[in-house]
Amino acid sequence: MHRAWKCDKNSMKTLGDFSDFIAELIAKHESAYAQSLEFYLRSLMRFVLEHKDQPVTPALLAQALSDAFAIEPLEFDPVWRVSSSVRFGWGFHSGRFQLKSLVGNEAKSLGTELSDFELLLAVLRFQIADLQEITPRSSVEAAISSSGNVWHNTSVFSNLECGIAGMISHTSREVALTNCDWSDLAVLLESGRLYE
Repeated sequence: MHRAWKCDKNSMKTLGDFSDFIAELIAKHESAYAQSLEFYLRSLMRFVLEHKDQPVTPALLAQALSDAFAIEPLEFDPVWRVSSSVRFGWGFHSGRFQLKSLVGNEAKSLGTELSDFELLLAVLRFQIADLQEITPRSSVEAAISSSGNVWHNTSVFSNLECGIAGMISHTSREVALTNCDWSDLAVLLESGRLYE
Protein backbone atom coordinates (compact mmCIF):
# COMPACT_ATOMS: atom_id res chain seq x y z
CA MET A 1 0.00 0.00 0.00
CA HIS A 2 1.37 3.41 -0.96
CA ARG A 3 1.53 5.82 1.94
CA ALA A 4 1.23 9.56 1.43
CA TRP A 5 4.13 11.65 2.66
CA LYS A 6 3.36 14.30 5.27
CA CYS A 7 6.60 16.07 4.32
CA ASP A 8 6.72 17.13 0.71
CA LYS A 9 10.26 16.41 -0.47
CA ASN A 10 9.87 19.17 -3.06
CA SER A 11 9.24 21.88 -0.49
CA MET A 12 12.02 21.13 2.02
CA LYS A 13 13.62 24.40 2.99
CA THR A 14 15.46 23.65 6.27
CA LEU A 15 17.53 20.91 7.83
CA GLY A 16 14.54 20.35 10.13
CA ASP A 17 12.34 19.66 7.10
CA PHE A 18 14.94 17.16 5.86
CA SER A 19 15.02 15.58 9.33
CA ASP A 20 11.23 15.22 9.30
CA PHE A 21 11.44 13.59 5.87
CA ILE A 22 14.04 11.09 7.12
CA ALA A 23 11.86 10.28 10.16
CA GLU A 24 8.95 9.51 7.81
CA LEU A 25 11.21 7.48 5.55
CA ILE A 26 12.32 5.38 8.53
CA ALA A 27 8.72 4.90 9.71
CA LYS A 28 7.67 3.83 6.22
CA HIS A 29 10.39 1.20 5.71
CA GLU A 30 11.58 0.05 9.13
CA SER A 31 9.16 -2.84 9.59
CA ALA A 32 9.55 -4.30 6.09
CA TYR A 33 13.11 -3.56 4.92
CA ALA A 34 15.45 -6.36 5.94
CA GLN A 35 18.56 -5.59 3.89
CA SER A 36 21.91 -4.61 5.40
CA LEU A 37 23.34 -1.10 5.44
CA GLU A 38 25.97 -2.27 2.95
CA PHE A 39 23.22 -3.42 0.54
CA TYR A 40 21.36 -0.10 0.99
CA LEU A 41 24.53 1.90 0.30
CA ARG A 42 25.18 -0.03 -2.91
CA SER A 43 21.61 0.81 -3.99
CA LEU A 44 22.16 4.44 -3.04
CA MET A 45 25.37 4.47 -5.06
CA ARG A 46 23.48 3.18 -8.10
CA PHE A 47 20.98 6.05 -7.75
CA VAL A 48 23.77 8.61 -7.37
CA LEU A 49 25.62 7.37 -10.45
CA GLU A 50 22.42 7.39 -12.51
CA HIS A 51 21.59 10.97 -11.43
CA LYS A 52 25.06 12.51 -11.29
CA ASP A 53 24.33 15.11 -13.97
CA GLN A 54 21.11 16.41 -12.41
CA PRO A 55 21.16 19.64 -10.38
CA VAL A 56 21.44 18.68 -6.70
CA THR A 57 18.48 19.88 -4.66
CA PRO A 58 17.03 18.81 -1.30
CA ALA A 59 14.35 16.96 -3.31
CA LEU A 60 16.98 14.97 -5.24
CA LEU A 61 18.81 14.04 -2.03
CA ALA A 62 15.50 12.94 -0.49
CA GLN A 63 14.65 10.94 -3.61
CA ALA A 64 18.06 9.25 -3.42
CA LEU A 65 17.49 8.15 0.17
CA SER A 66 13.96 7.00 -0.61
CA ASP A 67 14.64 5.19 -3.89
CA ALA A 68 17.61 3.31 -2.41
CA PHE A 69 15.07 1.16 -0.53
CA ALA A 70 13.64 -0.11 -3.82
CA ILE A 71 16.34 -0.26 -6.49
CA GLU A 72 18.78 -3.06 -7.17
CA PRO A 73 22.23 -2.41 -5.73
CA LEU A 74 25.45 -2.26 -7.68
CA GLU A 75 27.62 -5.33 -7.48
CA PHE A 76 30.47 -4.97 -5.01
CA ASP A 77 33.76 -4.08 -6.68
CA PRO A 78 36.85 -5.39 -4.81
CA VAL A 79 38.70 -2.22 -5.87
CA TRP A 80 36.56 -0.40 -3.28
CA ARG A 81 38.52 -2.17 -0.53
CA VAL A 82 41.36 0.28 -1.19
CA SER A 83 38.97 3.06 -0.14
CA SER A 84 38.37 1.44 3.24
CA SER A 85 41.97 2.08 4.22
CA VAL A 86 41.17 5.81 4.20
CA ARG A 87 39.83 7.23 7.45
CA PHE A 88 37.39 10.11 7.38
CA GLY A 89 36.49 12.76 9.92
CA TRP A 90 34.15 15.68 9.65
CA GLY A 91 33.44 19.07 11.16
CA PHE A 92 31.48 22.25 10.68
CA HIS A 93 33.34 25.31 9.42
CA SER A 94 32.21 28.57 7.81
CA GLY A 95 28.59 27.46 7.67
CA ARG A 96 29.37 24.18 5.82
CA PHE A 97 30.12 20.64 6.85
CA GLN A 98 33.54 19.55 5.71
CA LEU A 99 34.91 16.06 5.40
CA LYS A 100 38.55 15.46 6.13
CA SER A 101 40.86 12.58 5.49
CA LEU A 102 42.57 11.50 8.69
CA VAL A 103 46.20 10.52 8.29
CA GLY A 104 47.65 9.67 11.67
CA ASN A 105 46.78 12.65 13.88
CA GLU A 106 46.57 15.05 10.95
CA ALA A 107 43.32 16.05 9.27
CA LYS A 108 43.44 17.10 5.63
CA SER A 109 40.43 18.82 4.09
CA LEU A 110 38.98 16.91 1.15
CA GLY A 111 36.55 19.59 0.02
CA THR A 112 39.06 21.45 -2.12
CA GLU A 113 40.64 18.39 -3.70
CA LEU A 114 37.57 16.47 -4.76
CA SER A 115 34.35 17.58 -6.38
CA ASP A 116 31.24 17.08 -4.27
CA PHE A 117 30.34 14.11 -6.46
CA GLU A 118 33.81 12.52 -6.13
CA LEU A 119 33.67 13.06 -2.38
CA LEU A 120 30.34 11.24 -2.10
CA LEU A 121 31.63 8.35 -4.22
CA ALA A 122 34.73 8.12 -2.01
CA VAL A 123 32.57 7.96 1.12
CA LEU A 124 30.21 5.39 -0.41
CA ARG A 125 33.08 3.16 -1.57
CA PHE A 126 34.79 3.48 1.80
CA GLN A 127 31.64 2.66 3.78
CA ILE A 128 30.56 -0.23 1.56
CA ALA A 129 33.99 -1.87 1.71
CA ASP A 130 34.50 -1.11 5.41
CA LEU A 131 31.15 -2.62 6.40
CA GLN A 132 32.36 -5.93 5.01
CA GLU A 133 35.29 -5.79 7.43
CA ILE A 134 33.32 -5.35 10.66
CA THR A 135 33.59 -7.83 13.48
CA PRO A 136 30.18 -8.30 15.12
CA ARG A 137 29.94 -6.89 18.65
CA SER A 138 27.24 -6.45 21.23
CA SER A 139 24.54 -3.93 20.41
CA VAL A 140 25.93 -1.60 23.09
CA GLU A 141 29.48 -1.46 21.73
CA ALA A 142 30.60 0.34 18.62
CA ALA A 143 31.65 -1.95 15.78
CA ILE A 144 35.22 -1.62 14.59
CA SER A 145 36.35 -2.70 11.14
CA SER A 146 39.62 -4.52 10.55
CA SER A 147 41.03 -1.21 9.25
CA GLY A 148 40.29 0.43 12.62
CA ASN A 149 37.27 2.51 11.62
CA VAL A 150 34.53 2.94 14.23
CA TRP A 151 30.87 2.33 13.39
CA HIS A 152 28.28 3.42 15.95
CA ASN A 153 25.36 2.69 13.60
CA THR A 154 25.43 -0.31 11.30
CA SER A 155 21.73 -0.60 10.48
CA VAL A 156 20.11 1.47 7.74
CA PHE A 157 17.67 3.07 10.14
CA SER A 158 20.00 3.95 13.00
CA ASN A 159 22.48 5.27 10.43
CA LEU A 160 19.93 7.62 8.82
CA GLU A 161 18.46 8.69 12.17
CA CYS A 162 21.84 9.41 13.75
CA GLY A 163 23.17 10.93 10.55
CA ILE A 164 20.60 13.71 10.53
CA ALA A 165 20.76 14.08 14.33
CA GLY A 166 24.51 14.55 14.09
CA MET A 167 24.15 17.20 11.40
CA ILE A 168 21.55 19.07 13.43
CA SER A 169 23.68 18.86 16.59
CA HIS A 170 26.36 20.89 14.82
CA THR A 171 23.92 23.48 13.48
CA SER A 172 20.18 23.69 14.10
CA ARG A 173 16.91 22.55 12.56
CA GLU A 174 16.46 26.05 11.15
CA VAL A 175 19.54 25.96 8.89
CA ALA A 176 18.40 26.70 5.33
CA LEU A 177 18.99 24.05 2.69
CA THR A 178 20.62 26.31 0.14
CA ASN A 179 23.45 25.40 -2.20
CA CYS A 180 22.99 21.65 -1.73
CA ASP A 181 25.48 19.37 -3.34
CA TRP A 182 26.44 15.71 -3.21
CA SER A 183 28.81 16.30 -0.28
CA ASP A 184 25.76 16.93 1.94
CA LEU A 185 24.80 13.30 1.43
CA ALA A 186 28.38 12.24 2.19
CA VAL A 187 28.25 14.15 5.48
CA LEU A 188 24.90 12.56 6.36
CA LEU A 189 26.40 9.09 5.81
CA GLU A 190 29.56 9.78 7.79
CA SER A 191 27.58 11.43 10.56
CA GLY A 192 25.42 8.31 10.60
CA ARG A 193 28.48 6.15 11.04
CA LEU A 194 29.98 8.23 13.85
CA TYR A 195 27.20 9.96 15.78
CA GLU A 196 25.97 8.19 18.93
